[in-house]
Amino acid sequence: MMIPLVISLFIYTVSVLLLTYIVVRGPTVSDKVLSADVALYTSSVILAITGIIIGSEAMAICTIILVLWAYALDLYFSKYLERGELGEQ
Repeated sequence: MMIPLVISLFIYTVSVLLLTYIVVRGPTVSDKVLSADVALYTSSVILAITGIIIGSEAMAICTIILVLWAYALDLYFSKYLERGELGEQ
């Protein structure tokens, strides 16, 4: 039963590494932000799978916090694209 979880954990880890490369070397800012967003959501999946494997409830809390942080990043960047300003004004 653990073998499919470990395989999926490996696949998600490789995808986060590839997305991190796009964040560093991406052609445009939008591509970098989109790949960072996907990397954050994929990292939350990695945390959830790791929590299932080791049987930790604390990993579920960390997953929720990471997903909320990624959502805040989405809102912040969409505000920047919409109005062209950063922060509160």
